[in-house]
Amino acid sequence: MNSYAGDMDEIQKRTEELLTLLVKDGVAYEEQYLKQAVEQLARVVYDLTVVVLNEHIDRETTLQATKTKMKITCNLLENG
Repeated sequence: MNSYAGDMDEIQKRTEELLTLLVKDGVAYEEQYLKQAVEQLARVVYDLTVVVLNEHIDRETTLQATKTKMKITCNLLENG
């Protein structure tokens, strides 16, 4: 699997992890953590649109940053 496909696969797995966290019954999140998580997810969406629409960027670096944002979001929801 090439780096691009591997990065996208990891982002997809993190997304599945986030969905699992969010649909758990009986879990309440503090507002500040939800706000931070939504901000990180908005940044992820932005990054992904840049990767898809802009041919003149460093996709590897952008996707590395995107994966980090996904990890931050998972940590916020796991600990918040």
